[in-house]
Amino acid sequence: MIAEGRGAWNAVFSAVTMGKFFLGFGSIGICEHALAEAIDHLTMRKLYGNRVIDLPHIRALATQAYARLSAMKLYAYRALDYLHAASPTERRYELFNAVQKAKVTTEGVKVIALLSECMGAKGFEVDTFIEMARRDAQLIPAVEGSTHVNLALAAQFLPRYFAHEGKELPEPPSLIAGEVESQENVHLMQAHAGSIHSITFGYFLEAYRPLMSVANVRLFAQQAKRFALFVHHDQAKRFLKPGSETALAFGQFLAMFAYGQAIAENCARCHIPLQNVSAVFHGLVEDISILALSMASSAQLQERERKMMSRLLVAPRTSKADWDWVADQMGR
Repeated sequence: MIAEGRGAWNAVFSAVTMGKFFLGFGSIGICEHALAEAIDHLTMRKLYGNRVIDLPHIRALATQAYARLSAMKLYAYRALDYLHAASPTERRYELFNAVQKAKVTTEGVKVIALLSECMGAKGFEVDTFIEMARRDAQLIPAVEGSTHVNLALAAQFLPRYFAHEGKELPEPPSLIAGEVESQENVHLMQAHAGSIHSITFGYFLEAYRPLMSVANVRLFAQQAKRFALFVHHDQAKRFLKPGSETALAFGQFLAMFAYGQAIAENCARCHIPLQNVSAVFHGLVEDISILALSMASSAQLQERERKMMSRLLVAPRTSKADWDWVADQMGR
């Protein structure tokens, strides 16, 4: 016995917090290897005298996979900054950890699905990496239903995330941008469970300001603003009751907006080319619109609420030049 009582519970909480976080990097690794294999295969294989990668629909699918994988990495390395900065008074990492497990891993499944469409029958051959990836990528978010657990956890943060109480709260320094040196964080071995409602977040739109020249970033920020209005309307609390049909859906919304926030922060810090930013946020805008359509169809919503939710339905605006630029980068 190394601990008992509250100390044992906190030790378990810390172990789970750390373990589920790094599973996201497992998904990233699987997707990176699968993408490399897919690009190599699609470049080498010829069909009707042309490289398969040059077929318009294959090129589009592979580019979407590349953009979604880029988003996974941008989020995960920014979420790592929040984990690295954790302290008794800086606990935003608890939301970003939950989103890492729920969102990064499910995005990995989407990336592998897109690559599988490109690879066709080749993706089922036993001597390929993607044959294993198609199976294992799905295991990470699915084991023990932990995606649902973490989305339900994310939903608990929703009122605090949009509360504006920490408008001037500083963002943690970036490891990958060299703003801080990597070191062991003793707090992570002493973290306490509970008290979620005491965690404060910065202004949810602040992260997007440096990227407002990109149309899809502006659209995503507008979606976040409109969703915040929905959350603040009089009857919204009933959607967040634990165990309700809508709590999980609202957890998905918050996971998406936290995902977009961390990605935007890393894009600005790492000076990601705007063409890539546009492609990444294309997927985010699209995913929020899909969630909004599903939610607007729910029998739990009243007519006024459906109209509010329908305002989140937006078509991404990504130019052909942006997609072509990203496709060229993908092949390098």
